[in-house]
Amino acid sequence: MCVTAIGNLMQASVKEGSPRTMFSKERDIIPFIDSHWEGMTTMPRRVTQSWHLTVRCLGVSFITLYYV
Repeated sequence: MCVTAIGNLMQASVKEGSPRTMFSKERDIIPFIDSHWEGMTTMPRRVTQSWHLTVRCLGVSFITLYYV
C-alpha cells in the first residue's frame, strides 16, 4: 500500500506541475492511505490507528530497498 500511495502521490504532483519524489509519512502518505483506504484494499477499515505504525515500519524497509 505504501508503494501504491507514493506512486499516486508522485503522479498527482506531476499533474499539478511540480513533480516530487519525496513525501512525508505524516503529512502525505498516511493521509493519502486514510482517505483512499476503500479503493486500495478490500480489507475493512481498521478501528484503531495501528496501521499508522505499520506504515512507519514499512517506510524503513522501503528506503532500504529503494536506495540499495
